[in-house]
Amino acid sequence: MADTTMSYHVVVTRDGDGWLADVPDLPGTHTWAKTLRTLDRNVREVIGMVEDLPRSAEAGLDLDVDYRTGDPDLDERPDSPPRGVTV
Repeated sequence: MADTTMSYHVVVTRDGDGWLADVPDLPGTHTWAKTLRTLDRNVREVIGMVEDLPRSAEAGLDLDVDYRTGDPDLDERPDSPPRGVTV
């Protein structure tokens, strides 16, 4: 059996003093956190719950993160949190 990596598009936006993550391909799948590190853990957990995945599968999810901070220079950076942002 081939090992398949599950990939999800995640849209991250600023929400006051925290961060909001939405998974457009899974309606109603969103979460919030104060830091991006916690947001990453939370979004993996909520995807796992919605997709009924074993807890062990969460770390292996491939997240295609789209940062939408409102600053075009920051938002263009692929696969990394915006500069000056607490992870």
